[in-house]
Parts: sequence; C-alpha cells; structure tokens
Amino acid sequence: MSETPPPKTNEEIVEPLLSHLGASLSELWLLPPAFLEESVSDLRLAPPAAARLLIALARLRPPPPQEKSLERYLSDREARDDEPWRREARKAEVQLESFSRGFAEEGAMEGLRRDFLSGAKAGLFSEEEALCLSYLLCSASSPARAVYDLSCLLLRVPPASRTQTHNWHVAGLMSKARREANGRAIATLPWPLFFDGGGFETLNSKLLSLGVGVSGGGSEKPVFAERRLLEGSGALRILGPDGSQTALLETGPLEQALADLKAAVLGRGRGRGRGSRGRGRGRSRGGPWQGGGQETEDPKN
Repeated sequence: MSETPPPKTNEEIVEPLLSHLGASLSELWLLPPAFLEESVSDLRLAPPAAARLLIALARLRPPPPQEKSLERYLSDREARDDEPWRREARKAEVQLESFSRGFAEEGAMEGLRRDFLSGAKAGLFSEEEALCLSYLLCSASSPARAVYDLSCLLLRVPPASRTQTHNWHVAGLMSKARREANGRAIATLPWPLFFDGGGFETLNSKLLSLGVGVSGGGSEKPVFAERRLLEGSGALRILGPDGSQTALLETGPLEQALADLKAAVLGRGRGRGRGSRGRGRGRSRGGPWQGGGQETEDPKN
C-alpha cells in the first residue's frame, strides 16, 4: 500500500509560477496583481490546482505597510498635545526624569542642602516644608533615624505640640551657652527652628530674635512662606475659546506682592496712629488704628 505524499507547502505550490516568470518570490510582489492572474491562466492548470496556486499567493503576500500621511500624523499629534492633561503629565515626566538624572550625579544630596539653605534664606518654604526638609537633609542623625524621628513627630505628637517638641529637639543639639541664652524664646517660639550647622545658624538667630520681639521683627521679611505643606501658592485658570482649561498661572508672586503691600499699609497706619494721639477734633485716644472710636471735643473749643 503506497503512502500518501505530504501536502505541499505554499512555497512549493507557487514554484511553477516562479519558474514560468523567471522571478524570485520577493520579486513576485513587485508585479501588478492583474499580470499575476494572467500568468496563472497561462499555466493552464486544472481549476483545483489554479485555486490552490491563487490561495498560496494570497497567503504568501506580505501585509501592506501601515501608511499614514505626514499631515494626518501631525494633526493627530497636535490634537493629543493640545489636551491640557497631556501637557501637565509631560511636564511632570520631565521633572521626574530630572530627579533620576540628579540622583545619579555625585554630591546630589549636598546640592539639595544648598538649595534648601538658599531657599530658606529667601523665605520660599512654609513652616511644614522647612521642618520636614530639616530632618530629611540636615539632621545629624543617620538617614534612617532622621526619617524615624520625623515620622514620630507627625504620627505620635499632637499637632499643637509638634513645633515645640521639634524646637526642643533642635535646642538639645545646640551648645549649652546658646541654649541657655535663648531658652525663653525657644519655649514660646511659634515657628520651627532649623538644625544648627551648614549655614542655618543665622536663620535660627533671626527666628529667636523675632520670638522675643527684638531686631525690628515686625517689619522684617518673614522667614517662612504663608502656605501649607504641598499646597503651593494659588493659581488662576486660563481658559480657551471653548471654555476648557488650557493652563494654570501661578499667583505666588502676586500673592507675595499683595502681602508686602498690606504689611506696608498697616505699618504706615500704625505710625500715623502713634503720631497723632490727642491731635485735633474727632481723634480717639490712641488713633484710628489703635482701637477706640468715640469722638472727643477739642478742649480748646
């Protein structure tokens, strides 16, 4: 009993057509489809054989390339990039990529400490930000112990006591003479101190002097920014013609300018109040910024 021959592969089926045309398989697809169909007819195959040849050609034909016009590509990309959330996501990705590059550089942590010091001197950080960065970057303890101390401060100390607990932690690392000289200020200080060392001593001296009401504390630039941790400054929404948000404008500089203006106005008002006590008609005792409000007659009249 004779064995049944194995079925031919697609390449074997199209071999007669390749021989008839004198072309290779890769060259075959450069020919027009109509010409290929005529060439199959020229072989005068039985209908089943011709059908198998056409099926093999269809199976061997490479898929058409995915073509997209440059205009369509640019249009799609512009539409995607125009979505506000994509722009914000890309900005964040760029920032996070810079974190990775910076961490790989030598002296990365020291660079952060320098940035912290310069930012603290410029009053860029809130009290909470400064406190957390102090533990993360400036603690004399090991990194693990610094993280542990900060975590305990946030998790196990009531909010009303955190600043005072932190300040006594910092004070415990000061020299005895410095601690004794500033004990009264440390006990009542409403702001967190920095860890002494690395240039932060000057900031601590400023905080301690403000705490006891000396060195003109009322008119000096604040050491801390007035915002909560992770809150940042305010922002104004920029809307497009269709009413959708297209951008955010940070209002930190404007808020700071308004705060400075308010402090200046109040300062001048207090000065006028002190300098006008007892002068003229309609002035209350202590001036208009010092309370009171009842009008008094000039004793000369």
